[in-house]
Amino acid sequence: MSLLKDFKTNYVLVKIENSKLSKKEKLVKEIKREINLIKNRENLELKKITKKIKGLDVFVNENRFWKKGDDDNYVLVTLKYKGVIVGLENKKEFFKIDNDKNILVEFLNSIIEYLIKIEENDVIWNDIKIK
Repeated sequence: MSLLKDFKTNYVLVKIENSKLSKKEKLVKEIKREINLIKNRENLELKKITKKIKGLDVFVNENRFWKKGDDDNYVLVTLKYKGVIVGLENKKEFFKIDNDKNILVEFLNSIIEYLIKIEENDVIWNDIKIK
């Protein structure tokens, strides 16, 4: 008796094609996800989350596209994919913008517009590390 063989007799197996997204599509999708998260917040204050470090529960700031600047008037913004900074033109730089969620959303939307204009075969995508 084969479990899989018996299982197949009652159900139909269907192979699903895995649609591969380009680096550009993945990054744009991640930015849009971040924009939706920002829109549901009151402000840009990072939330404290619990993370296990060396077996201990430690409170740390969540990993977002932005972090607090030297003062409360601005935030430093980077592009990230799955928590890792994405450097355009192979540079991991921060953008300094006003500490306002609407300004951050506007900024990220302008980044999306910029990225959409870049062709899929442009050399810029060769240097960007996205899995």
